[in-house]
Amino acid sequence: MEFDNYLNARFQQWNFFVEKRVGGNWLASAGYTGTRGQRLPYGRFPLNNLGTLPDAIHAEWRAGYIASNGTDPSLQQVRNPWQPLSGALIPFQGNIGRATISRRELALPYPHFLNQELQASQGFSNYHALMFQVNRQFSSGLLLNAHYTWSKALEWTQSEAHTNGFGDTIGYIIGDNDFRN
Repeated sequence: MEFDNYLNARFQQWNFFVEKRVGGNWLASAGYTGTRGQRLPYGRFPLNNLGTLPDAIHAEWRAGYIASNGTDPSLQQVRNPWQPLSGALIPFQGNIGRATISRRELALPYPHFLNQELQASQGFSNYHALMFQVNRQFSSGLLLNAHYTWSKALEWTQSEAHTNGFGDTIGYIIGDNDFRN
């Protein structure tokens, strides 16, 4: 996952409808509509996020977890490479100021920048809908029009307006995002 290129959002939309006249006064139509948004803004994206680690690291940890019958290898303590082998520890903030850290903390891309967030163009949206419509014209000028829509929408985006516009923490997602699910 790259953070150095903030990309403009892109949207696509599709529509397809079929209409059929039934008898003299009935008109039936069915259709599909869909939209797709890519590279949408996501505000306050955690810079150190386990979801951004390479698949190989997750696969290694998964295999170690299974092989050890339930012990998480990412929590294993190892020597902290940012601390001297002997003598006084460098007073870094957080866990990186200790002599040992977990393999999970060692794998983070920016371990010196705790609780830092950034705006990223990692969001997406999808909308799919099937629409049905029936029209009936009556001789007295009355028109009956019935519609039905079945749809599904998914999205993952959050702007600074969502996050800060209505309070300090409304809408703020705590923890690691799972980009694989």
